[in-house]
Amino acid sequence: MLIQQDTFRLIRGELKMFETPIASGGSALCYFCSTCGNRVYHENPDHPGIYGLKPGGLDDTSEIIPQAHCWTSRAQPWFVFPPDALTFETQPDINTFLQ
Repeated sequence: MLIQQDTFRLIRGELKMFETPIASGGSALCYFCSTCGNRVYHENPDHPGIYGLKPGGLDDTSEIIPQAHCWTSRAQPWFVFPPDALTFETQPDINTFLQ
């Protein structure tokens, strides 16, 4: 879930960070809970100010309506994508969503 950095607020706890290589050749910064280890968001230095938030950790996801499904090549075999869903087998160019 892509969000603007200034719309994110961590309510409690502290995050730790590690770097991981990405397909474009750079690195993404991965922030995770220092207690349980769950990833909270990713930050790509090529797109400052944008977070790739992991929405599964949110308290209320009832108002989230997905605009696209990414990494469908890794989807669970039982998951059925809506017939009209925008899908990407791997990571799409982030600019697709920032226009």
